[in-house]
Amino acid sequence: MSIQGCKLNTDGNRVTSAQLPGGKVYVFTGLLGVASSPDELGTVLGHEIAHILARHAAEKITQGFLLNLVKLLLLSVIGFDMLHIFSTASVLGLELPFSRKCESEADVMGMTLMARACFDPRVAPGMFQKLGRLEREYTPPSYLNTHPPHAERTDNMRNSMQNALNQYESSGCTNISSRFFNAIQ
Repeated sequence: MSIQGCKLNTDGNRVTSAQLPGGKVYVFTGLLGVASSPDELGTVLGHEIAHILARHAAEKITQGFLLNLVKLLLLSVIGFDMLHIFSTASVLGLELPFSRKCESEADVMGMTLMARACFDPRVAPGMFQKLGRLEREYTPPSYLNTHPPHAERTDNMRNSMQNALNQYESSGCTNISSRFFNAIQ
């Protein structure tokens, strides 16, 4: 799958980004106010590009199709009264855990991608901590969330850091992004 482009949304101050069908990354400008360096923005872009390359959206569509098929079968066998119980159980037991798994995978894969693009992966855990502090008051319990807790995400990133650093160094990127940031200030 190819990456088609990036679009900035200048409506409002939302601090978020997303990957869209067709290989596009959508960034709200509120995120630009939070990212204090190109490396921090590269963290988020790497994460979203990882979702595209891992085809997470397609996996979720396939999962949804299969779950709906099972729901139809159950509806024909057990009737409507029990269907809502299965629906709730499938969301809590399958869909949300799968979403959290995709997010964790995109975090680690995104660090490697950002490193290969000469963004310093050492800033990634800090950027996710920063985003976590912004979301703290709005975060539902972890079992109801589509994303893993930020502490878990940053731990996973730190545990995967050596691979990303190896990519960064083997790509000949050392100090390139910091020189770029200093040049544009």
